[in-house]
Order: sequence, then structure tokens, then C-alpha cells
Amino acid sequence: MSWSQIVDDQNGIFGKQFISVYAESLDEVRSVEFLTIAKNVYRECSEYVHGNFEKLSSLPDNLLFDENAFEQYVEYFSNIQYLICVALFIRFRHIFNIPETIAALEPIISDNLGTLSEIQLLLSPEGVN
Repeated sequence: MSWSQIVDDQNGIFGKQFISVYAESLDEVRSVEFLTIAKNVYRECSEYVHGNFEKLSSLPDNLLFDENAFEQYVEYFSNIQYLICVALFIRFRHIFNIPETIAALEPIISDNLGTLSEIQLLLSPEGVN
């Protein structure tokens, strides 16, 4: 598995085909949103790994707390956490047709994906099948 396969517009885990198979209630706009976040996070993180001079020179020479670096790390981590939760939701969307599952997982889902209108609909009384 490579990152290019993960973020492939058609066949990746945020691609149209994957979403249409596992979570058809998510539309094409969401696919583009998830792909954009995934590509941006990968690009930003890979610049540290692959030696982008500008990124590497922004790192401190010693192990002191740096507020800007910390905030950037938290932003990357938050984006990655969001993408992982979305990927798991897409892949296992079918289990949310069971009211007991929604009841058991609602706090976790709300905390991580509650801003998505599709999730709000799913968690509403009308959304439970």
C-alpha cells in the first residue's frame, strides 16, 4: 500500500468508488474534502521526512518547547485523527444501521465526526433505520 493508492481520486479510501460502495450517503463533495485534507497532511509531513530545507530549518536545534511547532503538530494530528475516523466510518458504515450500535458509539462518533451533516442526520431520531 502506498500513499498514492490511498489518495487516488477514484479507487483510494476517500475516492468516489470506495465511498459509493461503503457509505453511499456521503456525496462527492465529501470525497474531494477528504482527499484534499489527506493530500495536504501527507505533503506537509513528508517534507520533514524527505528533507525539505525550509521545513527542517524551522525545527529547533535543541529540545525546547516551541509553541508554534506544537500548534502545527496538533493541527496535523487532528487532521490525521479526523481522516482515520472518517475512513473507519466509511468502511464500517453498514453497522450503523443497527440502533444498538449507534447508541453504543454515539459519543465517540459525535466527538470525532459530529460536525458532518451526514453524521448529524444519522444520529438524529429520524436517521436511525
